[in-house]
Amino acid sequence: MERFEYKVVKTPSKSTKYKGMNKADDAFAQTLMDGMNELGQNGWQFLRVETLEEDRRSLLRNSQLSHEYMVYRRPMRSNGMTLDTPVSPARIRKAAAPNIELLRARIGSVMSEPEKLVAVAH
Repeated sequence: MERFEYKVVKTPSKSTKYKGMNKADDAFAQTLMDGMNELGQNGWQFLRVETLEEDRRSLLRNSQLSHEYMVYRRPMRSNGMTLDTPVSPARIRKAAAPNIELLRARIGSVMSEPEKLVAVAH
């Protein structure tokens, strides 16, 4: 089963000004597209826009605010690490390499045990 990590980003409230772009709708769309492409270069896949309500309580009155968020996801590595966490080849080799001291101790104890067994058996 594939595992994912998620990122939630507040939708922009203002568009960036672009040279030669007169329509506000086009500038806002370009602002969204630039943000989505930037996250996409880092492996984030856009899923959806969520509108969430927040309850605000104060001494005088209660109010409710709406927030819109863009939800992204990207797959995690099979070892549970994120794509942001680099795995160096030296780290993999060190983890996969056997412990030499432990092997020498085991070989030494195995080599001395047959002599004891042979002496007992005669």
